[in-house]
Amino acid sequence: MATVPQKVLGTHISNIYFWILFTILHIITCFILTAQLYYLGNWKFDKGMVRRRFQIIANDFRSGPLNILKPLHRGRMVLLILGNIVNWLLAGYGLYKHEKDFALYLLAILLCNTMLYFLFYLVMKVLHKEKINVQTILFLTLMLTCAVSAMYFFIHKSISWELTPARSRRYNQECKVFQFYDYHDVWHFLSATGMFFTFMVLLTLDDDLSHTHRSKISVF
Repeated sequence: MATVPQKVLGTHISNIYFWILFTILHIITCFILTAQLYYLGNWKFDKGMVRRRFQIIANDFRSGPLNILKPLHRGRMVLLILGNIVNWLLAGYGLYKHEKDFALYLLAILLCNTMLYFLFYLVMKVLHKEKINVQTILFLTLMLTCAVSAMYFFIHKSISWELTPARSRRYNQECKVFQFYDYHDVWHFLSATGMFFTFMVLLTLDDDLSHTHRSKISVF
């Protein structure tokens, strides 16, 4: 039921002012989440935000003028900058192609940021010299294989709910899998399997820390 309003919204919204508003909210959200991740959840978005930040810059400057340019967490900052660049590119693409499907664009943002956080967490584990189990690597490989395959079948779609039923029929294809399933069905199978392996990665990702005291676990 939740997909019905999303499809209606995504199909009919092409107003440039809506896309500008959404892009502004998108960038602001990226800024807030970046600050939360960089400062490990200790950053507060309130009236005293500017004053606290100015005090930090002033203290760093007193200890050495170049200290204001030195990030406290270099690895984390590099990854967050890359993540922001990806989101800015997505935002720019959304404004440029604002007549396209909004629901699909929103899905792309959510999927990209999910994968970015996945990558962020994996890289941070490596930087903190934490072990990634062979089992997790296997699940990760299977997840990526399913994701790439599902993307192929999604792009080569056999339906389009952006169009009327009559016009959508031109995408219809012969059922090529067991003479019963078309590309859209295969996409559903692969994406569901990919989600299963994604949850298995999350389930086993920190198994190497199962016998580590929580006071010795790095926070990132």
